[in-house]
Amino acid sequence: MTQRQNDPARFAWSKRLPKQGPEQRSSRRPPGELLWVHATSRDRLAAVCDISVRLKTLRPDLSVLLTRSEELENCAVPSGCDLDAGVLKTDSAGQARTFLDRWEPDLCLWTGGDLRQALIRQAQERDIDLLLVDIELDEIPPRKRRWLVEQSHALLDRFDLILTSSTAAIDHLKRRGLSDHKLQLSSALSASVSPPMCNDDELSETSDALRGRPVWLATHARQEEFGPLLDAHKQALRQLHRLLLVVVPEDQDSTETLEQTLHEAGLRFANWDNGEQFDDNTQVLISSVFELGLWYRVAPLSFLGSSLARSDKGVSPLEAMALGSAVLHGPGISAHRALYERVGALGASLKVINPQELTTQILRLSVPDKAAAMALAGWQVVTDGARLADRLIEEIQNRLDQREDRHATT
Repeated sequence: MTQRQNDPARFAWSKRLPKQGPEQRSSRRPPGELLWVHATSRDRLAAVCDISVRLKTLRPDLSVLLTRSEELENCAVPSGCDLDAGVLKTDSAGQARTFLDRWEPDLCLWTGGDLRQALIRQAQERDIDLLLVDIELDEIPPRKRRWLVEQSHALLDRFDLILTSSTAAIDHLKRRGLSDHKLQLSSALSASVSPPMCNDDELSETSDALRGRPVWLATHARQEEFGPLLDAHKQALRQLHRLLLVVVPEDQDSTETLEQTLHEAGLRFANWDNGEQFDDNTQVLISSVFELGLWYRVAPLSFLGSSLARSDKGVSPLEAMALGSAVLHGPGISAHRALYERVGALGASLKVINPQELTTQILRLSVPDKAAAMALAGWQVVTDGARLADRLIEEIQNRLDQREDRHATT
């Protein structure tokens, strides 16, 4: 194994600070404008917090209050939301009144379903602008529920604007009698992506050293996944003799276990973070999460780990897609299921169940145009999500400005 300069400073440009939780500055309403956001999934939570961060750079006096559905009760809150009011567990007139008396929000951005009749009704009666975003057809309250058909229609009609990526949802809401001017087709809501950075010189040198070798990346790999991943790689090597696998463990403390597993599998490997460079005989390269900006750009295909077991939660595919890598994943994606279903339906990702399926897809996607088609679909998802975020920020700003003008004239 050859050596390359192992300069600790070279990692500095790619390290990112950990996410911080809400400031919890006060249990009382802060002065100034207050945006209330409600999240119903992890991906929507990340998206509204991202939008909140961007809004507060434009409106420094704006505060953001977060509420969420019960499935997010134990979910860590990313930065962006100043005040966390927790889970909305019940929906009664008295609790709605208490909540709105306490916080007096100027505008509500509600994502997905989990609609609360009493809370939304009282918010509208208090002249709070209500925006409903990213609702899917199966999240729309059905006609047969504990309230009457007219009440269900009234609940949805209380929103000033409803955005959805589902044409079926639009058609359904029109049949329910909602006005066309309130319904708009949009892309799906997702967090903006700030992909990990990469040193341009190192990217150029690495690409030159590969000399056209096929490469695939397995990232966020848990110890239990090392064996299946290496089995799939060994099978693929029978047909692609120059194939290189880059493995990024989820836990860097498990690198020693990975090296032992590689020894037992009879695979030749190098440890990039120890300064070892790959050569034509290297079959597996070990790296760290701090180098993902490099490997997402180098590898046309990425398997996103922490997903092979059905009980796994998985990781978001947005970073990989933003940097032009086709995405494979296992069945364990509960933390990002809606996002994976969305990008999978668009052809931007594929699910594999076992090493045999993984081998099949590695070989199939080694054909450049097939991986490129998936990567293009993924890039479209990322850019559409960014456009929706821009659109919502403009909409929220306009409505807050109009509200301020109304109050100034009264």
